[in-house]
Formats: sequence, C-alpha cells, structure tokens
Amino acid sequence: MKLKTAWTVQLVLALSILLCIPLVELSEMAALIAALVLFAASTTVRLLWCRCPHCGALLWRQYGTFCPDCDGRLDE
Repeated sequence: MKLKTAWTVQLVLALSILLCIPLVELSEMAALIAALVLFAASTTVRLLWCRCPHCGALLWRQYGTFCPDCDGRLDE
C-alpha cells in the first residue's frame, strides 16, 4: 500500500469513530465496541503501512516530503 493511501485509510478509520456517537442512544456497549474496533483498525494501519519506503522507519506525521531518519523522498 502506498504511503498516501495508508494515511487516507487511517484518517477515514479514525474519523469514522465519530460515527459511533449516535449508537450510544441504542446501546452504550455496542458504541464502545464499535469505537474500539475502529481505533484498533486505525492504529494497525498506522503501524503497518505508514512507514518510510526506503528505511522502514515509522512516520508519526502526515506532512513533509522527506523521511526524518534517512532523508529519502516519501512520495516515491
């Protein structure tokens, strides 16, 4: 998965946690479980695919064009 795609997927998963708020009216436990599953999926995407394509370093930020560790271009 390309880095930009991974960041987009992670952002969509993280923002979809907000969709769990209306579920609280139906069931608090269902809303909590849904939010935890989405959080785990978002974190998994971040840890597995949001890495430098050159050195494999984990990228904690979503801006910039160069890796802070190896100075390799991130858009390649």
